Amino acid sequence: EDLRGHEDAPALAGRSPTYMVRQMSDMKIGARKGPALGKMKDIIPKLSEQDIVNVAAYTASLPP
Repeated sequence: EDLRGHEDAPALAGRSPTYMVRQMSDMKIGARKGPALGKMKDIIPKLSEQDIVNVAAYTASLPP
């Protein structure tokens, strides 16, 4: 809920926007796979490149 991670989900708040864009782009093209993707595997394919940049900017703006 607060993007600070839980159970097997990593914290996203305060991460570098470059890191976030790279990770989400890799998920979208299938370079990142596996059970760790969780709910993201259903969401990422629906995001445009601009959506990915917007998400990365938002999560980077949050306190870690």
